[in-house]
Amino acid sequence: MPEITPLDKMRLPFGGQEIEFQHLTHESGGVPFLRIRIRAEMGRPDAGLGQGPCGRRAVNWAGWPENKPEEYTPHMIDLQFDLAGTTIPADNAQLMSEALLRLLPWLGEDGGTGIQQLKGAETNSGDATLNINRRTKMLVRVPKTRVDEMQRLVGQTLDLAGHRLQIGSFKTREFSAFANIYAHFVDTGRASEEQFVQDVMRELDGHFQLR
Repeated sequence: MPEITPLDKMRLPFGGQEIEFQHLTHESGGVPFLRIRIRAEMGRPDAGLGQGPCGRRAVNWAGWPENKPEEYTPHMIDLQFDLAGTTIPADNAQLMSEALLRLLPWLGEDGGTGIQQLKGAETNSGDATLNINRRTKMLVRVPKTRVDEMQRLVGQTLDLAGHRLQIGSFKTREFSAFANIYAHFVDTGRASEEQFVQDVMRELDGHFQLR
């Protein structure tokens, strides 16, 4: 029987599945593994990443963390823009993306760029509108080599379905290390949750060479 040592676990924000990371070694020796288990709902079989011992999925543990790079230097950076305005649509992510792409079309050409949905406070009008103030910031993630080009946004006005926002100056924010990373929206283009999970597993397998 293999010896399994729990390492860490987290719960996905979509679907609520629990992901568990385990260190797996065999009595007969050989290469140890990092096993990643996605625990399904009651009545469904657990899913895994990459085919490994016991029908589970695993990534080669050998050389970790000895072969892990000592320092990671990201090529992306976050920009925090000041905004002047009064209200925004509650569902503004797509509107923000379209408005910024009209000003800087190259934002849609780099797969690493990102535009964060604006947040605000609910109004008393009962509609899908949010109030904003000076603390509301526009966050955009771009390659470090494109920071100078982002100056073109300063002074521009965004029209989000009739809600006008003027873009002010920006500050840069370097990446910070986090144990867990969450996303408000993740779309792989598939219709069902099961297909979505399969797409995510395939992406992880491609990036981390899981087997």
